[in-house]
Amino acid sequence: MSPKPKGRILRIKRGYNPNSSSVGSDIPAFLFSCTALVLVAAIASQVHAIIKAHFERKSEGAVSKEPKDHAE
Repeated sequence: MSPKPKGRILRIKRGYNPNSSSVGSDIPAFLFSCTALVLVAAIASQVHAIIKAHFERKSEGAVSKEPKDHAE
């Protein structure tokens, strides 16, 4: 006697393979990460520009506050 098979097939889905690679789920994750990277780069660029402008203004102010020598 052969052993009785366990379980049974409930339905068949065509075009779907759960054992296939996860390329279908990798593409949206890749697009999301690229979008997030561009957003982070844009924010970092703006923060860098603000900090640079702040320090440039601070250094210009320090130069103009120095006492001038009027010995003529």
